[in-house]
This record gives sequence, C-alpha cells and structure tokens, in this order.
Amino acid sequence: MSKFKGTQGKWEANETERFYNGSKDTYEVNYGNDGECVCEVVHGFDNAKLIAAAPELLEALQTIKKVLESPELIDAGNLRRVTNNAINKALN
Repeated sequence: MSKFKGTQGKWEANETERFYNGSKDTYEVNYGNDGECVCEVVHGFDNAKLIAAAPELLEALQTIKKVLESPELIDAGNLRRVTNNAINKALN
C-alpha cells in the first residue's frame, strides 16, 4: 500500500481575516508548528474541517483495507480508534 506523499504533519482548519467575494466566511488549512498553508481559501468551516481531516481519513481507509484483505490481523480497538479519530476531526 502506498504511503501518503502529501504534506506531512497535523492539518488544522483556521479562520482567516480575508474577505472573498464579499464573504468573511473563509478559512485556510495549515500544518506544523509554524502554520504553513496547505489550502489558502476554503469557503465554510465545515469544508475546511473536512480538508484538514484528509490525512486521518486516508489512514482510516488504509487501515480498513488492510483488515478486509487480512481478517486474521483484525485489531478492533485500533480500527475503532483510527476511524473514530478521523470522523470526529472531519465533523467536530
């Protein structure tokens, strides 16, 4: 299975001070301790949270795929943790 080749580190959705098309409902997705930008203009906080959760969602899907391909490796606790963390980050 391929490893994620995108921007490494924890991604977070943050409100910006920018106006875009007259709307202040803009966010950006940042990563790392220095707040480097992954995505500069995202409309709506729910959209920004979903983008910020992308690495965890990918990890959850890869874990589920591994379990489906090798049922003898099932670690229900880890599978539950990984999927819950990804879903909660996207929705909360």
